[in-house]
Amino acid sequence: MTSTSDRTAALPGRPPVVVLGAWQVARDELLGREEAHTRAGDALAARPARAPPLTRAAAPPRVTGRGRDRGVA
Repeated sequence: MTSTSDRTAALPGRPPVVVLGAWQVARDELLGREEAHTRAGDALAARPARAPPLTRAAAPPRVTGRGRDRGVA
């Protein structure tokens, strides 16, 4: 008869069996990385809210090309 750890270690694609302390350390590290990733995404999403507002140009822009001159507005 094989022990539980022998059976799970032999299964391909399964994570190794570890003690609770090692699992907790790895979990805490992962949670820290996830929090940092969330904060970075939140900061990126907040950038448009901090951008200066768009303002109207004093005069409509003019576009020239191929012998034509026309307004864009």
